[in-house]
Amino acid sequence: MNALTPIDRDGSHRGPVRPDPLPEAEGVLPPGTALRGESAVIHYAPDRLHPVAQVVAANTPLDDPTFPHLLAMMCQICAPQAQVKQLLGAIPAAPDTPPSEALLATMANLGFEARRRAARPRKLRRIWGVALFCPAAGAPVLLFDGTDGRRWAYDGQRPPREICPRLARAKGTVWGFRSSL
Repeated sequence: MNALTPIDRDGSHRGPVRPDPLPEAEGVLPPGTALRGESAVIHYAPDRLHPVAQVVAANTPLDDPTFPHLLAMMCQICAPQAQVKQLLGAIPAAPDTPPSEALLATMANLGFEARRRAARPRKLRRIWGVALFCPAAGAPVLLFDGTDGRRWAYDGQRPPREICPRLARAKGTVWGFRSSL
């Protein structure tokens, strides 16, 4: 079973429910890769993502199957010290909230300020922590930088991949996060 399989509220797993938002990229992010957190270097640990995503999926009113995975990755990079009860209390209660708005609201409730950064991912100079890319058409994607200068993208369905040129040129809104605490 893939650790990034969408999870229903009852904890059962099912296949992807929408077209793949990320085209094939050059490489998959290996475990242990050093990423730029907001204030420290964070090491990617996929084995920590799945349990958090399962708890979020079982306790959130949101129907999007990728939301728990995106939120788990955002927290691993931006708020690794956050407790599960804080995380669950920060999720919006409205079940019809779009995933990008739910991610912005959750991060705000966790004490992060969201700032509009750019219209396209390629225009970003450096990402400290994580950026949320909301394409004009399609599902939200997380962007983050490794300490080696490579940029990674995560769609909540597959392992993080090195950003591809098509995604880098895509139009939309990029949000950056900074702790307001």
